Amino acid sequence: MGDSTLIINHLAQSRGISLDDGLTPIETARDQALQGMLEERLYWYMVYDRWLGDGWPFMSEKAFGHMSTPFRQIVKAIALRAVRRMLWVQGTARHTPGEIQSMAERDIAALAEIVGDGPYVHGAQMRAIDAVVYAFVYNLTLIKMDTPMIRAARTHANLVAYAERITREYFPEVA
Repeated sequence: MGDSTLIINHLAQSRGISLDDGLTPIETARDQALQGMLEERLYWYMVYDRWLGDGWPFMSEKAFGHMSTPFRQIVKAIALRAVRRMLWVQGTARHTPGEIQSMAERDIAALAEIVGDGPYVHGAQMRAIDAVVYAFVYNLTLIKMDTPMIRAARTHANLVAYAERITREYFPEVA
């Protein structure tokens, strides 16, 4: 299953696991809106940042560094062309780099407000939205890459603390 919504629904139906029991309808609706912002906007800004922006040297080495030089150049060119086309069709690449950075910073600031200072999005208890939020926040704060978008996310101390806290708690082998 390649979609977090499908995974969460599958666990709820097949194993009776529901992290969201007790949430109010408005909390559930806000979580859905937050997930949409992350997966349908911020995700694409991050793709742009990593493939067409300042993250490209890092991504290029990670994705293609193991290939022989002549083959690597061909594959990189094909991959970049595909990503550029995908981002154009999706809409992100129709904006200037400055506009993309500004829109990303706005979504990151909104995310920081929603995450707040609690251990999790809804306070003391882990909820399904935390699985989605954590994936994005980790990739914006703890990944070993330096881009303006990542630097902007790291200015939100609560996002860094959120990623570090969940990493220590659930993924101590990488903490």
